[in-house]
Amino acid sequence: MNSDAEIPGRAASRSAQDHASESDAYPCWNCGCAEFEVLFAVRDFDTASNSYPVRRCRQCGLCYTGQVDEAELAAIYSKSYYGSGEAKFLSVIEALVEFGHRRQAKKILSLYRDRKSETALAASAVSVLDIGCGRALLLRQFARLGADCLGIERDEFPGAGPHGIEVHVGALQDGELSAKRFDIIVLWHVLEHITELGGLLEELPGHLNPGGLLVISVPNFLSWQS
Repeated sequence: MNSDAEIPGRAASRSAQDHASESDAYPCWNCGCAEFEVLFAVRDFDTASNSYPVRRCRQCGLCYTGQVDEAELAAIYSKSYYGSGEAKFLSVIEALVEFGHRRQAKKILSLYRDRKSETALAASAVSVLDIGCGRALLLRQFARLGADCLGIERDEFPGAGPHGIEVHVGALQDGELSAKRFDIIVLWHVLEHITELGGLLEELPGHLNPGGLLVISVPNFLSWQS
């Protein structure tokens, strides 16, 4: 989430300033700078029970959420965040989400196949790892297109993998996954949920097969949705 431009009409509230004083600064995950400005405070999307400051690094312009520790994250990623295995939103929205994931899976597979020879593609099914897979909606579309799928989710993830998709609850460093490689690794709006980026980003290339594809998407801080 990167922005070099000022955001008009949004001044930091007093509560946000109190919540994110300079004394509790920690280095920017992108450049290591410890100086930041507080843009505004926001409540978590699903429960609205806590308010967090959105900070902007004074050196590189990265915008990130401050003052979030693992204990708070565990409470936020509750059943209400994940929804049931089958639905979280209204049926119309669920249908639009499914349509979007279908297009997304087809596009990613097309990008991967453009990088591989026909002989290599015929050797075995394409293996896909989705880190932060949620309800495995994207992996479900990959599976429908013939891919071997695996998802990874946080310890708070409720129950078994939805839609028959295998979901590993834990981390990529866990023993059974530490030596596995994949043709495609996806992190779709996941990096902004992670408190320690460096270790994960350094680890990912070692889990890709030769000619593999790493797909990362993060929010655009200047977008209409933002």
